[in-house]
Formats: sequence, C-alpha cells, structure tokens
Amino acid sequence: MNNVARFLVLLFFSVAPFQAAQAAASLEVSPIRITLTKDTALAAMTIHNRGTTDTVVQLRLVKWDQTGGKDQYADSDNLIACPPIFSVAAGEEQVVRIALGTRHDDWNREGTYRLYIQEVPSPPDEDSGSQVQFAVRISIPVFLQPETVSQPPLSWKIIQDGGLWATVENSGNAHALVAGIRLVKDDEIFFEANTHQYILPGSTMTWRLDTAEPFAARLPDSFEVMAATDQGIYQETLPAEK
Repeated sequence: MNNVARFLVLLFFSVAPFQAAQAAASLEVSPIRITLTKDTALAAMTIHNRGTTDTVVQLRLVKWDQTGGKDQYADSDNLIACPPIFSVAAGEEQVVRIALGTRHDDWNREGTYRLYIQEVPSPPDEDSGSQVQFAVRISIPVFLQPETVSQPPLSWKIIQDGGLWATVENSGNAHALVAGIRLVKDDEIFFEANTHQYILPGSTMTWRLDTAEPFAARLPDSFEVMAATDQGIYQETLPAEK
C-alpha cells in the first residue's frame, strides 16, 4: 500500500463513527449502524440516558432513497422497532430491537432505511418560566445487506463551479460512505478534505468538497482522486471538468 492509500485508511478510521453516537450530551446510542441479513433479520441497539433527568424516547423507521441527488424519506412498515416508545431513567439504558416487519424478497440489492431516535420533550415548567423545549433527534442508517457483497463500482467527477464539487455515481448493489478525499498531481497533494457522504446503490450524489476552506487554485488538466470509503480505497485518474 502506498503512502497516500495508507493515509486514507487512517483517515477513514479516524472519522467513521462506528461505536456510539451522542446528541446534546443526553442520549448515547450504540451501535450507530444496523445491518440485517437474510439469515440474521434481527439486531439490538442500546440507548443510554446520560442526562440528569428521565426522558421519553420515540423510534421511527423510514425508507431511505436518493433521487435527483437528494435524500428522500418515506414511511414504511418493512421494518419494526420494539419498543417503539419508552421511558429511560437518568443514568439508565434501554435495549431496543430492529427486525423485518414484512417479507423482503430482493436480497440481490441492499435495502436502505433510517431509524430516527427522537427524545419527546417534557411539558414546560410554568413555575420556572421556561417555555423553550429542545428535543434530541439521532438518525441511524439501517441496511438490509444483499447476499453477495462486493466493492461497489463508483464513477467520479470533480468540477469547479463556484467551489469544488464531487459527483459520484454508484452502479453497485450496496452503499458507499465516502469519508475522505485527496486530489493528487505528480505525487503532490493539492487538495484534501474529510467528508461524510453516503451514495446509495443506483444513485448519484453531488456535494461540495471545499466547505472548510475555499479552493482558490485552478484544477490541473488531469489528476488522481483518492477516496477512503467504508467499502475500501478508490483511486482513479480524472480529467478536469471545465
């Protein structure tokens, strides 16, 4: 493995949050990605209340698609979460289970869903005069893994149009999560960025890369893009899109 590819492996493991997710220092969820298979159609998740007061939590599962370069969500009964609503005392935890709710026939292509973990705000305390209530919401990806899994083919375009943009087409049967990108010319890195972008199977997504610091230089006529994803390292030589 060359130095650039080794860096991207380290980059991915430093930014991909596989262990636990926290929101507003009150709810902690582990794991933060659920994968169901044809043989294992049930998974468990632990929700821990790190706050100092009891809280009520509600779960909602939605179908997740990407159409026209945007994430789309729709209600679905294909999956179930049990229990769907519950109370967690301060410092305590609740185990929930995610399972198939209806028959899933297509195990050749990944099914993609999102689990919303929503804290139900308590009524305002009239005596204290507090009327503003903030509710925590965490979104967790849920995948129905196809029987045959391989690194999905990704097609890349990098363009300059009021910023530096990546367009990635996924023609495979499973998602890819892009965690980091480097652009290289003659073994010299001229741009790099952390990112967190899912591209679902059969989808094309476009997003801006230079959000942390604008890329002011001009793209060379050709260059190499290197990307760290949860499906492995991608390397491809591209022409600059004018």
